[in-house]
Amino acid sequence: MDIEHFVSQSVDPAKRYEWTNLYPAEHRANKMKPRTTPAGGYLDPCDAADDVETEILYSLDTMGDNPQFTPRDTTNVKAVNTCDLLNKLHNGHNDETVHATAGLRFEIRKKYMHILDLLIKWLASSNPVLKHQYEMELKMHLSRKASFTMLCRAMVAVLNHVPPQFLD
Repeated sequence: MDIEHFVSQSVDPAKRYEWTNLYPAEHRANKMKPRTTPAGGYLDPCDAADDVETEILYSLDTMGDNPQFTPRDTTNVKAVNTCDLLNKLHNGHNDETVHATAGLRFEIRKKYMHILDLLIKWLASSNPVLKHQYEMELKMHLSRKASFTMLCRAMVAVLNHVPPQFLD
């Protein structure tokens, strides 16, 4: 795990130790991230003005593979830059980085399959105790505190079958 500077130290050395500029980053992903920020910058997930949840369309294919990030508004430069970066960090951009990001895609696929399994069990269960248990697990896995939240919430099965009150 690395500490990533949202605004690069080379761009603004004064922000080097500013807490609001520091984010946790997986080491390999941090090494793949460009050292310079593109013109227009990136969406900041901790800035309420940069609504990452609505500015980006998240998608996975039907088997939980191929995570894709698309800007909702292609004129929003920050969203375009953020989606370009997320696509590179999740899918790689050359043979070496495609291989380096395979573990991340595997973890996303595992979570996708687990949520799908829970959803099927929840929908099929007639036992109120089991149904409640499956509901609690679905809520936990689809929580904003969970990994890959927006990708999982974009699953077709989740969009079609999970009640809005399951999502925090």
